[in-house]
Amino acid sequence: MGKKGKEREFQERRQIRWYQWEFLRRNPDYKRDYDELMAKFGPWFRKRGFWYQAQRGDAQYTRRESLFYYNKIWPALREICTKWSISDPFPPEWTFDEFGFHAYAPRRFVSLPTGYKSEDAEFLWNTGPVELVRDNRRGAFTERFKIQQRSAKESQGKLRAPDSHLLLLRVDVTRPQKELLPDILSAIRLHRDKLSRAGSPDVTTKRGRRRLDQYSVYIRAWDLRQKGRSFREIAQEIYPKEYPHHPAPRNPITQRVLDHFRRAETLIHGGYKELA
Repeated sequence: MGKKGKEREFQERRQIRWYQWEFLRRNPDYKRDYDELMAKFGPWFRKRGFWYQAQRGDAQYTRRESLFYYNKIWPALREICTKWSISDPFPPEWTFDEFGFHAYAPRRFVSLPTGYKSEDAEFLWNTGPVELVRDNRRGAFTERFKIQQRSAKESQGKLRAPDSHLLLLRVDVTRPQKELLPDILSAIRLHRDKLSRAGSPDVTTKRGRRRLDQYSVYIRAWDLRQKGRSFREIAQEIYPKEYPHHPAPRNPITQRVLDHFRRAETLIHGGYKELA
């Protein structure tokens, strides 16, 4: 596959993840789960900063706050991410741009949470209990975190990217940034070389074309229906030129719109997971 072909495939995967989010955020059960999460922990986050802010250095928790965060909040985040196959439970009203980013503050971005398998999403939030222990070092007591480590058997083979073109890294955030960046860039180059040399089926095999051009129409039909529009009215709005050419009452354009709505319904209620 040439450079242009790879770029086109990368853009298609990103577009699929974008549509996955658009379908998921319309799911009423996801909205309910997110509202329940915020009802329980929203006040805590609003006072101290949300998890995605802390991950990017925009919020800092005290040791005691971190203890509550890891032991009480992480399990809830893990549960919702595992259920919906996402990396982060972002607000349903959030939208992402064509590059897959959402600005939660000026020049502060998060990326699309979709494109993961359930087990991978679970692993991203999986850690053992965290406790504070007191050490007597150099004659003075200090506190430090102790995380219960998973066994090698539990951890082996669980960290996987949503597809072979993506690379998941474990990063020790306590190391200086100037040391981290070269290691990260090196890992990216090695992964690119590995894909190139291996001739992976994920790289070379052509996939069947998904109906990316239709997903936006499915969403539009769904949204108009949620506003109380009839399928006939939706058909007239989406296909204003085609609709008048077919006699009533059994206008095939109305049936087409009904099919769009049903497809959107399937994707919104879990079908989006199969798009990746």
